[in-house]
Amino acid sequence: MLQILRITALGAFVALLPQVLLAQDDYDRRWQVTVFGGIASLDDDRTGIDDTAVYGIGVGRFLTTNFSIDLEYDRIDSDTSNLGLGGPGRADFEMNSLGFVGRYHIADPQSKVRPYFMAGFGGTDHSGLFSSTTDLYITAGLGLRLEFSDHFFGRVQLAYRRDTDDVQQPVRTTGFDDILVTAGLTYAFGERRRAPKPAPSPAPVAAVAPAPVVQSAPPPVDGDDDGDGVKNSKDRCPETRPGAVVGLDGCEVTERIDLPGVHFAFDSARLTTESHSILDEAAEILKKHDALIVIVAGHTDHTGTERYNQGLSERRAGAVREYLIGRGVSGERMTARGYGESRPIAGNDTREGRAQNRRVELVINGHD
Repeated sequence: MLQILRITALGAFVALLPQVLLAQDDYDRRWQVTVFGGIASLDDDRTGIDDTAVYGIGVGRFLTTNFSIDLEYDRIDSDTSNLGLGGPGRADFEMNSLGFVGRYHIADPQSKVRPYFMAGFGGTDHSGLFSSTTDLYITAGLGLRLEFSDHFFGRVQLAYRRDTDDVQQPVRTTGFDDILVTAGLTYAFGERRRAPKPAPSPAPVAAVAPAPVVQSAPPPVDGDDDGDGVKNSKDRCPETRPGAVVGLDGCEVTERIDLPGVHFAFDSARLTTESHSILDEAAEILKKHDALIVIVAGHTDHTGTERYNQGLSERRAGAVREYLIGRGVSGERMTARGYGESRPIAGNDTREGRAQNRRVELVINGHD
C-alpha cells in the first residue's frame, strides 16, 4: 500500500508541473491566504510518537484557470512515549515544514465546488528527540475547494507525505510515510476579474419540410462602382470623389478610420476570428492609399487599474499593427500606440458604454 502511495505522489507531482507553463487569460489573479488545521496520522515506524494535530498557513494564487500554487508552512507537535531507552519518559517532538504545493482543479472555474489533485515538495525541520535535522519531503493527494462568497473559500484535503528523515528514531530507517487530513479557510484579496458569461443557446426550432427548390438567376456581382475600395453592398457613400480616403463604410474620412467589430479575447491582446475580415478590409484601404501614415490607437474601458489598462491598450494596438503587416501593409507607415482608459467616447457606467470604449482605430497622418 505504501509503495502505491509513493508512486502516486511522484506521478501527481510530475503531472502538475506542466500546468505552470500554460497561458490563459480568464483566471482569478488575486493573492490568497489560507489557514488550516487537522490530524496528522504519523508512520507506525516513528516509535513511541503519537498521532497528533497539524496546523499551518499558506499564501499563493492561481497561475492558470485550473492551476494554483501556494507556499505553505505547517507544524506538528507530539509527545514521545516509552522509547525503550532505559525507562519511561515523555518528551516534546516537533516537525516544522515549509514547501510549495501545486493544485490542479478539475471543475469549471464558475463552479461552487471544485475537486482538485495536489502535489508538492519542501523541507521539514525535526527536533526534540536525538538531534535536530532538516530533510526533504514530497507530498500528493486530493481535496475539494468550496466557494462561500467572492472572497471566502473553504478547503478539505487528504494528503500523503513522504518524509526522508533517517535520524529521529532509535533504529535508523529510510524515511516515513505520513497521512495528513486537514480543513482550511481561504481569503482572496481584491476584486475578481471575471470573464463574460457566454450568451445562452437559442431555443431549438421545430423541423419543417424543406421548401421546393426554385431556379433563379445568379446573384449580381458585388462591385465597387465609385472605385474607393469598398464593395457596393457595404458602401454607404456610393459617389465618393476620386482619390478620397474612406473608412470601412465607404464614406470619406479626414482624421481617423474606425474599426467597428474588431474585438479581442477577454483580458488579452488575442484577436477574435470575427475581427480578421474587418482588418482585411482595412488593409486593402491602406494599400490602395499607400501615402497614408497612420497611428494604430488602442483604447480600453476603466475596468482594472490605470497602469494595467495602459499596458493592455498598447498590446492590443500592437496586435492590430502586426496583423495589418501580415496582410501586406508596410510597417513603416504604422505606429502602434496605447491610450489606456484616458480617452473614452462613452460613459463607463453602462455595459454598452464600456464596450464602445474598448476599441482600436486608425488615426490618419498623425492627427493625434
